Amino acid sequence: MLSEQSLVLAVSRGRNRDDLGLPFGDVDPGDINLGFTAARELLEETGVVVAPFDLAPIFSAVSVTGTYATTFVPHHILQWPRRLKSQPFEGYVTWAEPCEMVTAHCTFAAYQRALFTKLEIPYR
Repeated sequence: MLSEQSLVLAVSRGRNRDDLGLPFGDVDPGDINLGFTAARELLEETGVVVAPFDLAPIFSAVSVTGTYATTFVPHHILQWPRRLKSQPFEGYVTWAEPCEMVTAHCTFAAYQRALFTKLEIPYR
């Protein structure tokens, strides 16, 4: 998600606040499709509620971990949490400059660079 100030909703990987990325996760056995997985992960990691059927895939690629990843965007936000949810052991949620998400500290920097390039989001 991109704010009006061109900030990206990001989650840190565990306790490393410099390792910023998009909310993501694995498909769970009960997930009926990738939209459902994306909506569930967004809720779990940030507290933001979106409808699974209201998500549009905008980018797919193989990530640095060798897994196939797809990024979705919601057409509508059903509910913003009063405060973005942060879990000290699972990650911190923040609005980040795109340039903060493509540094050497970021596990998924290459994927995020490719995504920002495709969407014409400046990250330098």
